[in-house]
Amino acid sequence: MHGVFIREHAKAVSVYDNVRVLHLAGSASHSSLESIADPIITEHLPTFRTVYRRPLSKHISFPFFLWNTWVSFRYLYQQGYHPNILHAHIHRAGFPAVLLGWRYKIPVVITEHNSAFPRRLHNRFNIALARFAFKQAAWVLPVSKILQKGIESYGIQANFRVIPNAVDTSIFFPSETHRSPKETQRFLFTGSLLPIKGLSYLLEALSTLNTPLMDWHLDIVGDGPERSKYEQQTQLLGLTRRVGFHGYQPKTEIAQLMRETDYFVLPSLWENQSCVLSEALTCGVPIISTMAGGIPEMIDEQTGILVPPGDVAALAEALRKAMNNELHFDQGYISKAAVKYQPRIVGNAIHEVYEDALACPRNRKH
Repeated sequence: MHGVFIREHAKAVSVYDNVRVLHLAGSASHSSLESIADPIITEHLPTFRTVYRRPLSKHISFPFFLWNTWVSFRYLYQQGYHPNILHAHIHRAGFPAVLLGWRYKIPVVITEHNSAFPRRLHNRFNIALARFAFKQAAWVLPVSKILQKGIESYGIQANFRVIPNAVDTSIFFPSETHRSPKETQRFLFTGSLLPIKGLSYLLEALSTLNTPLMDWHLDIVGDGPERSKYEQQTQLLGLTRRVGFHGYQPKTEIAQLMRETDYFVLPSLWENQSCVLSEALTCGVPIISTMAGGIPEMIDEQTGILVPPGDVAALAEALRKAMNNELHFDQGYISKAAVKYQPRIVGNAIHEVYEDALACPRNRKH
């Protein structure tokens, strides 16, 4: 469930390059390095998961993390795997990757996904890690322009190139049939049930449209610590018959729900480069979302409608227009606009970064 976007990047570039994954899984009761055989988890990419023994104090966990990463990589290297590129995801993994790159004379590429940069949530330690790792990396690949600006706002300089998350087009693709305007208007929300996703604002907005003249239904896919709160809010607002909570669902089920819905709704207070939006767009589904974070980079007036985050009245008006068929979007155009998220496009972009990193004299392996 966590970091699926990293797996999609690995899958996308594996079309062009030989990829092996080392998953730095954190701490546990004992240290270990194991090969993961489950093809559902690994998508047939050779994958190793490593954990380190949990220290007595969390304040000293980072040295344990560094040492475990170093030892795990050294073991794989001694077993005969000598990569041309080290591609780390998120600056915390980028730090040991840079150290390994120095030791083994391997260029390092770092993809950053962390929205804490533009939201100004990082502490000094994390910023110091990022500053060091990004400066030493051959390339840093933020997944959105707003993320790059957030990194730069800390005075961090690097060779940046924006490459978005990839969508599995074998699962997410447009429906071959079109729903009748006379049918119940269906809305879909998928995501973690956390306050930052803005689901409470969506429920409030829909409560203003809970009249016999408005025929609609909302499907909510996902789970999280706020689920019981949202279920209670649904009951208090009298929306129980119109709102369905489905919990966690596999990607195949989510994709099918996307093909069956009329609008994908994401009322987030912040998003970086939303995977669920790119998946919905790939399915040809119009979007109702907010002007938060990197969302305006993904949605224009031909693919959806955006409202200010946390604005219940504006969100309700957008939903009302959708229910009254006042919004007109072309499914074919929307899915074609999402071509930049296709694995072959994203994978080729990453492959070109690898070639650039290897071509630079200071990055060449001696």
